[in-house]
Amino acid sequence: MASEDENRLEQDDEIEALQSMYPDDFKLIEGTAKPTYRISIFPTEPADDEVNHIACELEVEYPLTYPSETGPNMKILPLEKLTSSQITTLEKIANDCAEENIGCAAVFMVIGAVSEWLMENNEDP
Repeated sequence: MASEDENRLEQDDEIEALQSMYPDDFKLIEGTAKPTYRISIFPTEPADDEVNHIACELEVEYPLTYPSETGPNMKILPLEKLTSSQITTLEKIANDCAEENIGCAAVFMVIGAVSEWLMENNEDP
């Protein structure tokens, strides 16, 4: 079992990696007791010719036991036309993915799973 210090180091490394991979879409939320941030997720890149009918922000908060024992606390915030049932579906996808990857930093994999669902469901609701 990892110590809180080891978890915190992994959390810091994950935040740094995500900031570098998503410089325009990553927002660190200041003034929170636990490390918290949001990442905007779109079905397609802005340069693509396709229209993004749906999009979301993934809000992530790290508990002291992440990643060694638990997944991060996450919620989906709508950016573009997501219904409440779609938000519920995305939150389940995010939490299931994080749970499958307990023991390692999982947010990048969660972003991939959410992004894939958005691509498959990029229709005007």
